[in-house]
Amino acid sequence: LILADDSYLELLPGPVIPHRHSRFITHTRATVAGSATLLTVELLQPGRKHHGPGELFEFDLYSSTLTADRPDGTPLFTEKLIAEPWRHPVRQAGVMGKFDVFANVTLITPRRHADQIFEQVVPGADASTDCVAGASRLPNEAGLVYKVLGMETEPVKAKVRAFWDLARRQVLGAPVPAARPWG
Repeated sequence: LILADDSYLELLPGPVIPHRHSRFITHTRATVAGSATLLTVELLQPGRKHHGPGELFEFDLYSSTLTADRPDGTPLFTEKLIAEPWRHPVRQAGVMGKFDVFANVTLITPRRHADQIFEQVVPGADASTDCVAGASRLPNEAGLVYKVLGMETEPVKAKVRAFWDLARRQVLGAPVPAARPWG
């Protein structure tokens, strides 16, 4: 991905639902101008949760890397997520714990936008949705990362959508589009 001055891009693919013994590997490289904004989302489900026993966290590998730099080659950060449940169980504190669904939102944006968005994020547990969420700053004043853990996909998507809406309103002055009734 290459974002020139004052450009804006949202990359929101559907969730990854890895089945037993599957491997998912992706690497995204982004060159982002200092005045541009890039919002990327990845949503990882535990497998075919309602398919039957033996489907949760039975995939072999989930590996996702996002590397970002400036047009002059100055590195911003690399975010790498790796899950190998057969090697390192994910049902432990500091990983997934009791939760099944994980979302990772990366927002590369000018600091003035990142500061305003960060102030509006309410971190912590939400008992009404059985989710936990929080934001932190990316290195090199590159923007923010927002992570959500939840038991079900829809509440996690709702948290992501709320963060996406904050970002869009701050940067573009417009809300996210209405949700499609089937998505």
